[in-house]
Amino acid sequence: MPVSGLVVSLSDESQARVKTLDTIGREPRITVGVLEANRLAIVLDTVSREEDQQIWGWLGSLPGVLFVDVAFVGFEQHVDQLAEQVGQTTNITRCSSAAVAREGADDRP
Repeated sequence: MPVSGLVVSLSDESQARVKTLDTIGREPRITVGVLEANRLAIVLDTVSREEDQQIWGWLGSLPGVLFVDVAFVGFEQHVDQLAEQVGQTTNITRCSSAAVAREGADDRP
């Protein structure tokens, strides 16, 4: 279950910004944070990496959105999934938020 911390850069145009903020606020997978200097901090909680990237793309396509920057991506597992893995060897790969941001940027239209 990915949890992403994103910063959405918004247009200076007030009507577009207000409409976009309303649209983002209605998305149940998004928790809206602080808006400062046309930059909105949000947290995105989805069930898969694909869904996470789909929402990134959707955000980037909204009128009034200039950029979507990735600040953090974390992956969580439910306790029952972890219990199933007891005794199994897992491989863990670490990457920086910048690497994830570059990968997500490649998927932008």
